[in-house]
Amino acid sequence: MLKTIERLLFPEFCYICGRDKTDDFVVCGECGQNLHYFDNSIGMSAHRDESMPVFIDRMNAVFIYDKHIRKLFYQYKSMGKKHVADYFLDQILKQIDFSLYDIDFISFVPLHWTKKIKRGFNQSQLIAKKLGLILNVENVNFLIKNRTTKAQKDVNFADRHINAIGSYSIFRSKAHLLKDVSILLVDDVFTTGATLNECARIFKKNGVKNVFSLTVGITNDKK
Repeated sequence: MLKTIERLLFPEFCYICGRDKTDDFVVCGECGQNLHYFDNSIGMSAHRDESMPVFIDRMNAVFIYDKHIRKLFYQYKSMGKKHVADYFLDQILKQIDFSLYDIDFISFVPLHWTKKIKRGFNQSQLIAKKLGLILNVENVNFLIKNRTTKAQKDVNFADRHINAIGSYSIFRSKAHLLKDVSILLVDDVFTTGATLNECARIFKKNGVKNVFSLTVGITNDKK
């Protein structure tokens, strides 16, 4: 009976290649070996818009965002396969040494309420929540998305920071928690870093000492 329920809830095929999988996760062993991990020792300088002031103290990412990871995000975000978050979380915990960080809160990049209703959930919030439970760090929704904006992938590289400016603010009822704290800020994909950097700027403006960013994917070029 339990096996039948598992077959209904979880796929019997790999979300990347579409073939039957032989392990217990959403990616088969062969595709798992073809995924490319980001070298966090590089830092963000090769990926960000160098014209922007930097408000992120340290960035971390797990995968290079390529066609394989794009397929996983399609299943996660577009098809609503929330259990993909557990695969991402497993990889985050394998790749990132959280003992290096003194984190007071975990937070996440919010969606505008209209987009969250349409999708049904915030993909970054779900990962942040699961990570907070494992690390025993409180997950707090500090940020509000003030207005709808074009998806950053649909905006040219140079204009992405303009697209993000003024898009976020702090819940005033939670602002008192931010004085001299360190926050781990979770998002799905790092492109130029414009979105994360704008959120970090808002945090620093409200008294946060350190903002560390964490994304599942990071793009490998500037477009």
